[in-house]
Amino acid sequence: QITSLDLSECTALASLDCYNNRLTSLNLSRNTALVYLSCDVNQLSLINLGENNVKLKHIQSSSNRLDAAALNAIFESLPSLGPVGATGTITISGNPGASTCNKDIVRNKNWKVMDEG
Repeated sequence: QITSLDLSECTALASLDCYNNRLTSLNLSRNTALVYLSCDVNQLSLINLGENNVKLKHIQSSSNRLDAAALNAIFESLPSLGPVGATGTITISGNPGASTCNKDIVRNKNWKVMDEG
């Protein structure tokens, strides 16, 4: 039931599973080796991925407090996954902004949005 997590010095971190805690924000802007993130079932209203998480391919962020603006900010910061067949997935179900966010932002980057419970 952790409430805060400082991973700023863990720059080689490739996978993070912080499922089912009480986190309200998560700053992963310095974790540029990150490929997999699971932060479901927290109280997150902000996830800062920064602009350099180019290896990221999978995010599970269901059942948090992410509104449409927070989800759109996440989408904007995700890398474009180039060639056809290269896709990432992001799960956003159970967030207040899941039905009103702009999923085209992330779909245009070859990400698949999972938004149904």
